[in-house]
Amino acid sequence: MTRNADDFFSIGCGRCALGGTPDCKVHRWSAMLQQLRTMALQAGLTEQCKWGSPCFSFAERNVALLFVFKESCGLSFFRGDELSDPMNRLEAAGPNTRSGRLFRATEQQQIIQHENDIRHWLAEAIVLEEQGRLVHRAPTDADLPEVPGWYEYLKSRPELAMAFEALTHGRKRGYLLHFSSAKQESTRIKRIEKWTPQILAFKGIHD
Repeated sequence: MTRNADDFFSIGCGRCALGGTPDCKVHRWSAMLQQLRTMALQAGLTEQCKWGSPCFSFAERNVALLFVFKESCGLSFFRGDELSDPMNRLEAAGPNTRSGRLFRATEQQQIIQHENDIRHWLAEAIVLEEQGRLVHRAPTDADLPEVPGWYEYLKSRPELAMAFEALTHGRKRGYLLHFSSAKQESTRIKRIEKWTPQILAFKGIHD
C-alpha cells in the first residue's frame, strides 16, 4: 500500500496489482485529483498518506480523503453529513455510511463548476474541528447490524465474546456487516469461523 502522498499520483494506492502500471485508475483522474489536492492544501490542511490515498487533516483529525473509483474520483469528507449542502451535491458512499459524504466528479468541468462549494466545505470542516465539536452521537451496540445466530455463537464461545466486546465499535461493525451480507446461512457460518481467530487476536477485519 502506498505510504507517500506524492507516490499516489505516480503509482496509485497500491491496493491492487495495477499499481505502478499505465492501467492504474489514478492516472485517468490525475489532473482532477491534483486540483482537489491543491484546494485542500490551500485551505490549510495537513497532507498525509492513509489507506494508500492522500488524506487531509486539521489538528491531527481527519477532514477529507481523495478517492478514486473506476468511473469517478473526488473528495470524501469524514464529517460530510454535518456540512452545509442545500443542493445535495454530497452523497453517502453506500447504505451503511454514517457521517462520511463524497463529492464525486466524472469530468474536470464539474470541479471547476463547484469549486466554491468545495472550498466552502473544506473551510466548514476545519471550523468543526476548531470548535472541537463531536460527531452527532456516540455509536452504541444497538446500532450494529443484526447477524442471525451471531450472539448465540458468542454465548458458546465466552473467550470470543470477550474479545469481540473489547473491539472498537468500528471493528465490530466491520465484522457484522461482512457476516450479514452473506446470502446463505452456510456462507455466513464459514465467514464467522474464518474470522474467529482474527477477533480472538483483538484485530479488526482490515487490520
